[in-house]
Amino acid sequence: MPTSPQADARFEEQVRSAPFIFSGQIVKPGASTVATLPPNDRLAIVKIDTVFRAPAVLGSLTGKRITVQIAAGKPMKTGAKALFYATSWLYGDGIAVVEVARADVPKDKKDMLARVAQAEIRLEDNKLTDRLSRADLVVSGIVADTRPVDRERPEPRSEHDPVWWQADIAVDRMEKGKVQSVIVLAYFPASLDEYWLDVPKLQPRQRGVFILHRGADDKRTILQPPGPALLHPLDFQPAVQLDRVRALLKLASI
Repeated sequence: MPTSPQADARFEEQVRSAPFIFSGQIVKPGASTVATLPPNDRLAIVKIDTVFRAPAVLGSLTGKRITVQIAAGKPMKTGAKALFYATSWLYGDGIAVVEVARADVPKDKKDMLARVAQAEIRLEDNKLTDRLSRADLVVSGIVADTRPVDRERPEPRSEHDPVWWQADIAVDRMEKGKVQSVIVLAYFPASLDEYWLDVPKLQPRQRGVFILHRGADDKRTILQPPGPALLHPLDFQPAVQLDRVRALLKLASI
């Protein structure tokens, strides 16, 4: 079904804010499936009919009963059905989520699944475009070697010490920026601290696109890297993503 740009933007924002998107039926208003969450008039037990988006770690939720904190001023009666957009709240002996938006149950489930998937792709593209626009260097190539950085050199200490390693990247092509050598020295945090766990840990013979930043960014401003570094989960892209990266680089430069 054709939609307007305004409706597409609103839908994308709903997807951005809602890790849970599902249709379901109110089984019991004012009740809870979570032992640590006392029943109240803002809660409802909802039996899930179709899942359009949910964290994969929770497994299949279809047919399960979860607790939904209903949006203020939008009570629902037993038997009522709706499409819920919700955020995470409580996991344990049950699952509780917080409603952020609501709509009618879609008549075409396949179309709804496709719209959610397309919105997720656009959101991921936007995130990657942001990393590319911030980057000082973007190179495609292969990791030739990795080694720890000399720990004798002075550097700030932190409970979230990144434990910098360096990698020699044999460059196939400079996608952004300029260097004089066919080997680029890049840094990455080898630490498995929660602060750095999801940042790529490079390995020899790893081929792809390396998105490098000379200065720290986001919450890591106190931990200046020794040189061009990977600082974010998106800063390494596998080789199969090269065409996508090149297309997004053009957008980032507009």
